[in-house]
Amino acid sequence: MSDNDKPVIWAELSFDQQWKRAREWANAMLAATRQHVDNPSAPVRFSRGIALGYRRMFAVAYMFVEQRISDARSERLKLEKRVAELEARPELKHCGPWREGKRYSKANLCTFRGGLWIALRGNRSKPGENSSWQLIVKSGFAQ
Repeated sequence: MSDNDKPVIWAELSFDQQWKRAREWANAMLAATRQHVDNPSAPVRFSRGIALGYRRMFAVAYMFVEQRISDARSERLKLEKRVAELEARPELKHCGPWREGKRYSKANLCTFRGGLWIALRGNRSKPGENSSWQLIVKSGFAQ
């Protein structure tokens, strides 16, 4: 008795084993069909096992496609979430020299006393007065 003739509890097989088994059954069915094509007068012999093989092959193929669709959907949702996070980030914007009374948003850049500063949060304060600003480049040349 070959491995394929032994009783199989389908649910105990892994997905890869089910797929392999379904491919083997499909090949057996194709071989039987080819025999009939080569000799049309010969009866096509489909055993109960081959008929079950068709059913299992299509069931496994369906599960395979469903799993791939589910994986793709999950990946798409992760990517959409990541894009939304990236688009929600503040955009760097150079606002020129610092001006008193002007409201600066997070990630705005301005020059003040020769240095380049970035706003860490929205504020109206002078760069260097509190923790709302961070110095990026001191007076002089950046290296």
